[in-house]
Amino acid sequence: MRKKIKNITCSAFRERQKMLGMWLCMLIMASSTLTNAQNNQKIYHWMQQLGGPGWDVPTSIVTDSKNNVYVAGNFTQSLQSNKKEILSEGNHDIYVARFNEEGKLQWLWQAGGLYMDQITAIKQAPDNDLYITGIIRGEMKFGKKKIEGESRKLFLARINKRGKANWVNTIPFYNAASGYLLDTDKKGNIILGGVFADTLICETGNLVSHGHNDMFIAQFTPDGAMEQVIQLGNKGKEKLSAMAIDSLNNIYLAGNHERSFSARNVEIAAMGEKQKGNAFLLQLDSTLAATWAKPLSSPSYVNISGLACNQQNQLLMSGNFDFTLNIDSLQYQTNGYTDFFVCKADTAGNLNWLKTFGGKYTDRSKNLKLNKLGGAMVTGSFNDTIYMDSLMLNTHSLNSEAFIAQLDTTGFVTWAEAMHGKGGSTSNGGALDNKGNLYLMGSFNGSLQAGGTELATLGEEDIFVAKYYNCPPVANAINSPGYLCQGSMVDLSVNRGYTNIVWNDTLKNAEEIVIDQPGLYHVTMVDKRGCVVSDTVEIKEVMAQEFTLGNDTTMLVTDELEIAGPDNAFAYLWNNNTNLQNLIAYCEDETPGLCEYKLTITDSLGCQWADSIKIDFYVEPDYADLSKGERLVTIYPNPVKESFNWTLETNKEAKMAIEILDGAGNVHFYQKIERYQPGQQMKAEVSNLAPGIYYFCVISNGDRITKKFVKQ
Repeated sequence: MRKKIKNITCSAFRERQKMLGMWLCMLIMASSTLTNAQNNQKIYHWMQQLGGPGWDVPTSIVTDSKNNVYVAGNFTQSLQSNKKEILSEGNHDIYVARFNEEGKLQWLWQAGGLYMDQITAIKQAPDNDLYITGIIRGEMKFGKKKIEGESRKLFLARINKRGKANWVNTIPFYNAASGYLLDTDKKGNIILGGVFADTLICETGNLVSHGHNDMFIAQFTPDGAMEQVIQLGNKGKEKLSAMAIDSLNNIYLAGNHERSFSARNVEIAAMGEKQKGNAFLLQLDSTLAATWAKPLSSPSYVNISGLACNQQNQLLMSGNFDFTLNIDSLQYQTNGYTDFFVCKADTAGNLNWLKTFGGKYTDRSKNLKLNKLGGAMVTGSFNDTIYMDSLMLNTHSLNSEAFIAQLDTTGFVTWAEAMHGKGGSTSNGGALDNKGNLYLMGSFNGSLQAGGTELATLGEEDIFVAKYYNCPPVANAINSPGYLCQGSMVDLSVNRGYTNIVWNDTLKNAEEIVIDQPGLYHVTMVDKRGCVVSDTVEIKEVMAQEFTLGNDTTMLVTDELEIAGPDNAFAYLWNNNTNLQNLIAYCEDETPGLCEYKLTITDSLGCQWADSIKIDFYVEPDYADLSKGERLVTIYPNPVKESFNWTLETNKEAKMAIEILDGAGNVHFYQKIERYQPGQQMKAEVSNLAPGIYYFCVISNGDRITKKFVKQ
């Protein structure tokens, strides 16, 4: 029968293999510098040209749900792109061009008569159709509808996705008028904004200007029928410059005015005497009633060129000013002659932030659009050198050049691009598709370069359309478990297909690295589109689970020992391939020898920890042969102060007992020795004994050897 022995627990003997790994530098903080190069978060894709022998003008650009891009404006004589060409009927005709997302021209639509006709704005309609507005004069064919009469008229029309006119509605006027703001609300209504002088002949009743010219806002049904129109203005000169509509159908208007005027109960104050020096921001509700207004002013010139509402109904705005800009109680100064600004406000017009940008000369924003990151895309033109946060753009000619810049939610410029050429260029607007890619349109003369493409004008001034990949941030670019088991290594990797891979600013061109230390690890790399992708992970160390199987011990071959593993481990594995928490250790064939038992535990994260215990199994020895008497035992030194050493002459392992007695026979010490090895030197402590004569006895199988010693 085997006897069960209680496990003795004290400091553990443990074996743990130390694995070598690669130590990477921790995150290096690099100082920011101004640079002409971009941060590669936009990649030029293609550029196309529309042009002819005369002056050709783009006024608007939009994209549809299939990522087609539409550019509209007016042209003289002829307009061509690739192998498609249209000819004007008179002085200026209107056109709409559609390109697919790869830059292929799909169709060119035109309309016009003998006089000057213009498109001033376009807006995406349902089913990937378009709403367009502008000015026409005289008789002309507008699709299948014939426009009669020699007078000038505002028009609102719908062009379907095949490039055919579905309907057109005209608004005659006396003297002058223009409709250059076009948008739709969440109900599908069309909102048209513009100015007029003298009389505007509307279906709902004529409007007569109070002075030089007034502003108007008209609401139409989706099929082009006017439902209501309001008039804004006083005896001075007014104009509208930008419009946006939020998710609650509030309408935001921006413009300039010469004198103060009232919109119902809301007063729009003029801070100066010049129309160009007074700008305003005005909110109308869904009934076209004014709710609040905010003035902007400059001693010379101020203009709001772009408005947009984000998903939180916050307002983003861009504009231009000379020398000084006054808004609320704040004042901003230009770096040169004309600078542009970008700001963000809440639904009540309160500013969250405002930033100005410019160089030594004239730099203007022409348009603002929301981007997919919650910020804004601003387009315009600049001269010489312009600084935008950590970026710097330079012109390559003596003329102004077009630019596009992207800002994040805080107004920080994440990238910017200039359109260089041998002549001049300007950007009239931009758009984004549903993938977040950017489209830029504008005018140029001479030549224009972007990427590896160079265009040369066919006449006085041509139109360009350029596409850029807008690189969104990539989450979880690094494949990692997020933790490191103490004393082990872990792999960090990225997917295949990336180039220029740099880990922690140090290790390059490796899709996978091996680490053995916790900390921050980051990667930058370039994807197949040329976008720079970056990601950072924090690798946390999982502390070791301290446990012990007990200290090494000895056992008879006929005994057994239960070795207990720790509680709450996820998995257990012993070196004999059993997976129970506890293990019964015993000698299977009762052959003496040294056995090692090792347990590896795994936690819920997959980290593994190990400990081991060694058991020396032995056969129970016989009693020692004490027949030779006292000469078998040696003790020294004698006399003794604190302790003495003793040995027993025997030729085999033996079991015995020892005791120390005084002269009266009192036992002061007794110890059993189960396995005494031949010639083994033992030590006896006697520091607790009083000075005197004592007797050291070795006892085995009833025999006894006694040695006298003196305790000093």
